[in-house]
Amino acid sequence: PSGHGPEGMSLRYNVPYMGKIPLDPNLLKSCEEGLCFVQAFPHSAAVSAVNSIADSIVRALPVDEALDEEMEEVQQSDA
Repeated sequence: PSGHGPEGMSLRYNVPYMGKIPLDPNLLKSCEEGLCFVQAFPHSAAVSAVNSIADSIVRALPVDEALDEEMEEVQQSDA
């Protein structure tokens, strides 16, 4: 082991380091049971880390503005 953990690995493979998630046995439990961890265990210390990483991934994804506008129109017409 290099001793640099996930951050070192992200540098080595030139991928973004999104953060760390505190260990919580309920995270594994919710995955095994098909539950949304954030909803099932909202008071867990890991929830803010999971949300932060998910937000980073969403921000990093390419967004087609035309598709985004189309989705807004559909949502408005459904209202």
